[in-house]
Amino acid sequence: MTAAKGNGIDPVVLKRWTGEVLAIHDKLDDQKIANLNECKRIREPLPDLYEAAKNAGLPIKAFKAHIRIELAQRKFNAAVEKATPEDDEDLEAFEALRAVAEAGDLFDHAVKKHDEGDDVRPEFLKQQERDRAAAKKNAKALKVGALHGLPGAKAAEA
Repeated sequence: MTAAKGNGIDPVVLKRWTGEVLAIHDKLDDQKIANLNECKRIREPLPDLYEAAKNAGLPIKAFKAHIRIELAQRKFNAAVEKATPEDDEDLEAFEALRAVAEAGDLFDHAVKKHDEGDDVRPEFLKQQERDRAAAKKNAKALKVGALHGLPGAKAAEA
């Protein structure tokens, strides 16, 4: 057991453990430099690849944007896979939570579109409304025709 000095911290103990921790950080820094050098070596062909893609007729800015999106999609997919539970019970609960969240997102989108003046109803409901309006218009035309004695209006009225 070491005797505490001054404010209760033994400088010898502090120096020892500081040295241990800093040695680990030195190794990490060395590894980071090695990794950076390796990454630099791996990246070296990229400018030539982009130039070859450009010479092959690809619009280079659009191609680079496409690559950025592909990389982001890979990261996203990996994050989703990592975050998705493997246990069946947890997976079932997770999928239920995701369904509720997605339904909420759809609802929020529909409310926003409605607020912007868009008709967000399903197409079959819009068609039913158009059909009812057309039937009502046809019924009115037949009624008016019957009042004026137009041929065919009385047959339709019966």
